[in-house]
Amino acid sequence: MKYSEVDVLIVGAGPAGLVAALWMAKAGIKTIMVDQKATHTGKGHADGVEARTFEILDSFGIGEKCWSEANHTLEICIWDRTAEGTLFRKSVAPNGIPGFSRYHEGTLGQGQIEAYILSLLTHSSVQILRQTYPIALDFDTNSVHDFDSHCITVRLETRAADGSIQSDAIKARFLLGCDGAHSWVRKQFGLKMEGNGDIESWGVIDCIPITNFPDIRKRSIIKSVHGNMMIIPRERKLCRIYVQLSQEDAHSYKIHKRDDIIVGAIQSILGQYLFHTNAIEWCATYTTGHRVCPQVSVYERVFLAGDAIHTHTAKAGKGMNLSMQDAYNLGWKLASVLHGVADPSILKTYHLERMQTSKRLVAFDKKLYTELASRDQDLQGLRQVLRDENTLESGMAVVYPTSIITGSSADSGFLGVDSIGFSRPTCWNTLLKQGLVVGGRMPSAPLVRQCDVRPVELQNLLPATGQWHLLVFGGNISQSGQMKQIQELASSIKTGRFSRLFNPQPSQHLMGTIKVYLLHSAPRLSIEHQDLPELFLPIDENYGFDYDRVYADSDNPSILSAYQKFAIPVEGCLVLVRPDQHISLIVSLQEYSLLETFLSQMIPASYVA
Repeated sequence: MKYSEVDVLIVGAGPAGLVAALWMAKAGIKTIMVDQKATHTGKGHADGVEARTFEILDSFGIGEKCWSEANHTLEICIWDRTAEGTLFRKSVAPNGIPGFSRYHEGTLGQGQIEAYILSLLTHSSVQILRQTYPIALDFDTNSVHDFDSHCITVRLETRAADGSIQSDAIKARFLLGCDGAHSWVRKQFGLKMEGNGDIESWGVIDCIPITNFPDIRKRSIIKSVHGNMMIIPRERKLCRIYVQLSQEDAHSYKIHKRDDIIVGAIQSILGQYLFHTNAIEWCATYTTGHRVCPQVSVYERVFLAGDAIHTHTAKAGKGMNLSMQDAYNLGWKLASVLHGVADPSILKTYHLERMQTSKRLVAFDKKLYTELASRDQDLQGLRQVLRDENTLESGMAVVYPTSIITGSSADSGFLGVDSIGFSRPTCWNTLLKQGLVVGGRMPSAPLVRQCDVRPVELQNLLPATGQWHLLVFGGNISQSGQMKQIQELASSIKTGRFSRLFNPQPSQHLMGTIKVYLLHSAPRLSIEHQDLPELFLPIDENYGFDYDRVYADSDNPSILSAYQKFAIPVEGCLVLVRPDQHISLIVSLQEYSLLETFLSQMIPASYVA
């Protein structure tokens, strides 16, 4: 048996594991990822992609590819039945809030998303071992507080093409369990899922339908005397259809695996409409409970993500999204600690930030499942849950609490409860208006580059590189008072204790460094680049000036500008954005010293000395 040492071992190469691996690749962290499957996901499985997930994929450079291939689900229809049992369309509504993101909900097969992520891992610091599974684990708890120690040893077995088994052992500093609802990693530490057991059976099919049902290319919920179903239009003319099954049909499918059982259930529910298909890509039945593992880490050396933490039905299309969002939250923190640019205490924020999100998802899914499965014709509860699905439960309105990496917000307190019984923070009202909230995601807005009036989306300035971003909303810097504040800020940064973080060397990794942007509201032609402090127009002897640091607010009268959208005060402000695009701190232009105090909580003194 041979032993290898790595910084991170990831078990499971699904959406959560792959996003975690992307962070490791960006940071150059030596990583091995193992998966028992021979290749990435093929047909079927998850397909719902939320706007926030498209934003995350775009931060890694593949959002536009996924967006262009995805089917965009813009409307949602609810169908009910008359007293005679005939189906009729009861309502049509937008499937989301227009303007909430530059993306909206879409559908794209999990396998295609995995393929795009895998393409980014080629020639990286991440090695992927297929048909490999863990069989034993040793955890040295005596050295867990020494973060340089390889305190985790995992024995692996790999099945070769000829059927032979090769044994290896990996010694790792960190272990990530991204291995699904039946997580091997979770079980090694005796961690148990809590919640309800399996619920009734549903069928699911991916097919190209031949039908005269008028809303087959819209997201549709149908409540029939023969049961309920949901239609999700997909890419390539496919539809994903979830259909309620009788006990007899579920039992019959389990034994015979005949697609016509599920097709027959769909035909019964559609009543007066015709339905058949000659192109079935995937078909299955499933029962899923609502469960959460209350502990997501062990000594901050072993972490769980995705379905290893939370299980639920597929009705809301949240599973793949939440899994990727878990890993998006965790990955940069882990890489920052491994590079020594962040104190290990930031790893505790993973549980703080993601556990509440997991509990919300499961509670929401339980409510949605109840409404979808109900034969009740009062649809008020269903409509409210669908509204929450596209706002509060979409990942767009997640607000992380105060911690070592997230400052406190003046917009605190609570305002009532939502449809699933969780308290609504008052700042959600601000979020729904696209305002800036400490702990919330940094929304996008239109800008123009100062040097050439090229239009840019603000979120495109926040790629997933491991860098923090300081957004200097300088106000109208054509006014001498505002320009003076910008000059004084630049001087404070240049002479401050964290100045080296603002000036990484070209060959240096970007984890833990800070990129600063000036976003002003002055008339663009009233500002000359050369009149700005060097901080906003740095020069490299080999690569010349960096013209990508200064942007003007959009003057397009037909859209809300960034200053209008975010309600930026005329005197401007500083917005510190984390590597995962969540806002850490908002202070005035004169309060850079507060920002330094905040940074000193999490950045080791040895790193800035």
